[in-house]
Order: sequence, then C-alpha cells, then structure tokens
Amino acid sequence: MDADDPADTESPWPPLSRLGATFAAGAVAGAVTFVALAVGTDADASAQAFSLGALVFGAALLGWSTAVLAGRGLEATHRHLETGSDWTEAKSRRAMVVLCAFGLGGMVGASIATALA
Repeated sequence: MDADDPADTESPWPPLSRLGATFAAGAVAGAVTFVALAVGTDADASAQAFSLGALVFGAALLGWSTAVLAGRGLEATHRHLETGSDWTEAKSRRAMVVLCAFGLGGMVGASIATALA
C-alpha cells in the first residue's frame, strides 16, 4: 500500500460513543425480546433472548477474525480485479466490533431483564 493511501491510517476501532450507543441498543433489544417472548407464553424466553444476542455476537466475532486473517488478501483481490470497492480490512474490523457490541448488549439486556422478572 502507498504511504498516501488513507486506508493505512484508518483505525480499526470505532469511536467509543458509537460502541456505547450500539451496546445500549443491543441491551434494549435483548430486554424487549425477552419481554416479547415471555408474554408470548414461552417459558424459555430468557434462554431464547440470550441466544439471539449470542448468535449476533458469535457471527460478528467470526467476521472480525476473518477480516484479520484474510483482510489483506481480500484488499489485494479487490485491487487486482479493479472492482471499484472501497472495502478495507480496517472498515470490516470496525463494522464487526460494532456488531459484537450489539450482540453483547443483547446478552446483557436479556440477563438483566431475566433478573428483574
């Protein structure tokens, strides 16, 4: 990569305010999911709401590790094929960290809603 390329200076971490907001949104989504499932007569609402948050968290963690392991190769492939895509390893890692925060928030929100119920 060139020294003038802005992709070299991109941070793989999103701003903390975005992470905090995404975590809070995930927590609210987890609590709302728990309440919706509990009202819907399902006795295992807590486990299902927690599992949905864990699913998002796990998929994002897998996506993050894929970006770390194969990111440079994917960037090179995009340049070689001249796809015109602005996909970068750093942007991919940043997106996956935001999704991890949402999934973690969902798990915490479901746990807190369960404890309060």
